[in-house]
Amino acid sequence: MKARKKRIHSMHLIIILAAVIIIPGIILGILALRAIEREEAYIEKNFTLTLTSEVNSAVTLVDNEMKAVRDELSAVIRFPEERNAALALQKMRQDSSLIGLPFLLSSHRVVVYPPRTKPPSQEESLLEKQNRELFEDTVSIPVYKNIVKEYKDTILNEDVQSTAPNQAPAEAVPQKGDNAPRQSESAKALQEEIETQQAINRFNNSEPLRQKIYKQAREQGQEVLVRNIILPADNSDALNKQWSYFILESHTFSQIIGKASRGIIPRFIEDKLYLLYWKKNTRDSVVGCVIDIDALKQRLLQVMPRVFSQTRILVILDEKAKPLVVPEGEEQRQWFTPFAAQEISELLPRWEIAAYLTNPNVIRDKAQSTALVLWILIAFLLVALFLGGVFLTGLLMGQMKLAQQKTNFVANVSHELKTPLTSLRLFAELLRDNRQPDAAKRKQYLETMVSETERLTRLINNVLDFTRMGKGKRNYHPRPCDIGGLCEDIIRAQRARLEHKGFTVKITCPAGPVTARIDEEALKQVMINLLSNAEKYSGNRKSIEVTVSRDTNNVIINILDRGPGIPPRLSEKIFKEFYRVDDSLTAAVSGSGLGLSISRKILRDHGGDIRYLPRSGGGSRFRIFIPKGENEHAKTKDSHY
Repeated sequence: MKARKKRIHSMHLIIILAAVIIIPGIILGILALRAIEREEAYIEKNFTLTLTSEVNSAVTLVDNEMKAVRDELSAVIRFPEERNAALALQKMRQDSSLIGLPFLLSSHRVVVYPPRTKPPSQEESLLEKQNRELFEDTVSIPVYKNIVKEYKDTILNEDVQSTAPNQAPAEAVPQKGDNAPRQSESAKALQEEIETQQAINRFNNSEPLRQKIYKQAREQGQEVLVRNIILPADNSDALNKQWSYFILESHTFSQIIGKASRGIIPRFIEDKLYLLYWKKNTRDSVVGCVIDIDALKQRLLQVMPRVFSQTRILVILDEKAKPLVVPEGEEQRQWFTPFAAQEISELLPRWEIAAYLTNPNVIRDKAQSTALVLWILIAFLLVALFLGGVFLTGLLMGQMKLAQQKTNFVANVSHELKTPLTSLRLFAELLRDNRQPDAAKRKQYLETMVSETERLTRLINNVLDFTRMGKGKRNYHPRPCDIGGLCEDIIRAQRARLEHKGFTVKITCPAGPVTARIDEEALKQVMINLLSNAEKYSGNRKSIEVTVSRDTNNVIINILDRGPGIPPRLSEKIFKEFYRVDDSLTAAVSGSGLGLSISRKILRDHGGDIRYLPRSGGGSRFRIFIPKGENEHAKTKDSHY
């Protein structure tokens, strides 16, 4: 029945362990696995954000440098006097490496320089071939325009639903009208910049709006360009993102310069980019130059951030998706497939700033490394949870077992107290009422009463010692004593009672004193506890033997009986508090389960010990070791127990 109850309690604890620790651990593991699966996408998103930010910063630097180039050319290129125009223009070319071939147009768009009267150089022939018809307004050329700036008002007035995740809604844009307050030029420029940025945000974050604006541009006869690069297809509209920010619209030279005073015109001739700088005066004459592309490339490379970092390569791609300078060791890289890229401006159409991963597998490797770390942490956590659960379960079972042992202890002590008290009362009443006239019988009753009183004394002493153990203190009074003589005195006091119960008692001691420093009363308690156990568990073979001997360092006491013995696996457990061997041979014998634990504690406090050994022929042997001579281990008054 008890075993069945223990199994039921164990099953309950296992169920609690599973419910409280194992099941949450499994759930945590599943959640962690899902997190690992999303780790690569998360890392790629972080790389995209970081590299896109670097690309946008580089685009701003290059765009600002193009404006600086325009301002520099404006300062260097001046309108010459007609009589020495050729010399003045050639001198301007020497003043700036950016100036290729200069040109001068009359107010009627006639090419004044380079003249046609002399045999032209190769540069002059190229200018004549490529641009004379443009300057004379006889042909139209494609003009590059930013689609967001071109359709800014439409974008800002459109009610759109953002498709970008976690994107805040666009702010309301103040509308222009007749009642709008007059603004300064700087305030107008700032307002224009704010509106442009808002339009860019709306355009980027709404795929339906992009498609609508592209469609509207095509309906207006404008050509939508396709970018030279292919970005990673990381979402459903990746192909649509290959469309350029720039659209083409044909204009004559006069339409291009319009009311402006200066500017740069990009042209593609035989799929090669040419840039024309022009400047107009009040008489409507035009002076300018073909910008030296090689010199411009060097200027742009100087403002770029460093090409290499630990994780990325940052370059400028030209109209053929080739870097202006191929980094060393990267000759075989596929430059048209960057990780992140951004078009620069209308002044450099089809040119882009592009970022590439130094190691194309860095995201996968980083995700695998992170996943490995997460796996290790998950495994460690699950093992910790399991071991913690096992530990807590064992601790709980131990506490439950201890509580059960304490309950049994109380019951056993109550029984142990009740039995001798009942005997004492019975014999005392017989003697009081003079019911037994036989003097021998009365003497036997008195001896039994003394024996039961001693039994009560031992039990109470054990309980008191157990209480002192709980408080951590006990008083000892060690002194040198003859261990053999002490054991003989103990046996002499117990012999009559034991022989009366049918025991044969034998003690063997060496000749001469066997001295050790010990508290005599404490050793008596140990001996009486062991003799009491031998008495209780001897069964039908009632034999007790005590031997005292010595070796080099110790005095050795053996207490032997012919009881059922103890299984070897339990030879240490019997010295634990409340522990009793519960089998068919001992279950019927009452006891508190404290005698052996208290005995070992007393001996160890004196530097000795007690061990259980099986006895040849059946029975038990308890061997006591007490250090000889001046025992420095023995604790004095108020020593810790």
